Amino acid sequence: MTIDREMEVHATSSGKSTEPETAPPVQPEEPQTKGDEPHTLSVEEVRSAIEHDRFVVFSQPIQDLRTGAVASEELLVRMKMPDGQLVAPFAFLPTAEAFGLSLEIDAMMVGKGLDLAAKGRRVAVNLSAHSLTDPGLTERIEKAVQDGVDPRNLTFEVSENSAGTDLEAAKGLAVRLTQIGCDLAIDEFGVGFASLVFVKHLPAQMIKVGREFVGDLPRSLDDYHVMGCIVDLAAKLGRKTAAVGVEDGLTLEILKRLGVDYAQGFFIGRPREVDFDEPRDIEPAAAAEVEN
Repeated sequence: MTIDREMEVHATSSGKSTEPETAPPVQPEEPQTKGDEPHTLSVEEVRSAIEHDRFVVFSQPIQDLRTGAVASEELLVRMKMPDGQLVAPFAFLPTAEAFGLSLEIDAMMVGKGLDLAAKGRRVAVNLSAHSLTDPGLTERIEKAVQDGVDPRNLTFEVSENSAGTDLEAAKGLAVRLTQIGCDLAIDEFGVGFASLVFVKHLPAQMIKVGREFVGDLPRSLDDYHVMGCIVDLAAKLGRKTAAVGVEDGLTLEILKRLGVDYAQGFFIGRPREVDFDEPRDIEPAAAAEVEN
């Protein structure tokens, strides 16, 4: 059966459920945190967490679809309330962005990333819009590399929304990171209205496609063809591709057939708190699926 025919069957069949093999979580890359109902924390609560160092680092594996091995891990930040309850990013990052506090959170996460990279772990760290214009960021990374950190262990992710606030600053950061030897990934590709502009102007090594085009891939011919176009475009430009929000084995198989390089999601491995004493503590749950 051709992949187009396979997609048609899954998109139109009424005799067989096309739901994922496991019940999808509300937020595919989120760990099970308490208080997941939509609620934005106040600036006082976020500032207090910064002052009292109440942030916890989680990570989620990114799998190489050619080998099935863990290629790297994306670092994810969680905030701990005074009662110990963990809070997901959507509850505090908008506040941090709005009141200029995201730079301090970024600095903490970059520091954790550098610590892990120094131990040989390959990590991806997200950067907010405020970090794009922070000269201290690249200076800190460059110093760490001079002290022995392998820059190939570091990837920095910038979303389209963040890059869109100051494209020139994002371009300058991308060039500097590349000069240092680190990789840059364009995150959440396709969700904005200027995706191709970012691909043209940012010397990123990877394009990460979010669940907007991944989550319904087994049931949508449109998503299938869009994903194929993105993979073809990336290949012609010499960029790698990664799919985020992989929730079932069929989606993973389709991504492999399309030629996507990397995958991330609950089917690959759930986020878990980082053990900074281990050289690597995450293995993909679906490695066997890739090998077969």
